[in-house]
Amino acid sequence: MQKLQYLARKYHFLVSTEAIPGIFNAPFKPYPDHFEMLLRNSKPLEHPKPEGPRTSTVVPLPPLGPKIQGPFRSAEDVLKQRYRPFNPSLRVQTSYFALEEAREMMKAEEWVGRVNDDVFIPVSKPAQPYDPLMHTQTPYPPNGALPYGTKYFRVEEPAKHVTPQRFRTLVPPVPQFDKLNQTYSQGEV
Repeated sequence: MQKLQYLARKYHFLVSTEAIPGIFNAPFKPYPDHFEMLLRNSKPLEHPKPEGPRTSTVVPLPPLGPKIQGPFRSAEDVLKQRYRPFNPSLRVQTSYFALEEAREMMKAEEWVGRVNDDVFIPVSKPAQPYDPLMHTQTPYPPNGALPYGTKYFRVEEPAKHVTPQRFRTLVPPVPQFDKLNQTYSQGEV
């Protein structure tokens, strides 16, 4: 019995849990094995603790000198680099709507410089009435009943759009252009 209790304490990690049954608790049996009950009622073995004081084999490092040896920059250069003035990239400096604003300015300047406000038409043609074609006048499909080509040329469903505005297509920035004429030795990272 003493040997059985020792084995139950030794193999206590094989006890069943709520999620996973142990190896002594078969799921097809109506009740657990007697060794499973022994595992549940016993405490696990404790690890043997080392006797005596611990001896440390760590050798303390020598104290550091006033100047660290190596290819390091001086503290003034590091502080100068850390507290340098803000230098934003070209993308941050310019407005998001700079292109539209420039177009509006060009239109306004052109409007101010106009001499005549009438739209110039190089050739005047008399307006001719549209003569409908015979194959577009039929009420039957495939020609007459479909509005494709006469009312719309692309199927759009505005109810499925995320926003009412169109998406803006932007070119991703090239970060190398922001670093032009700037090197690490001048304090730029």
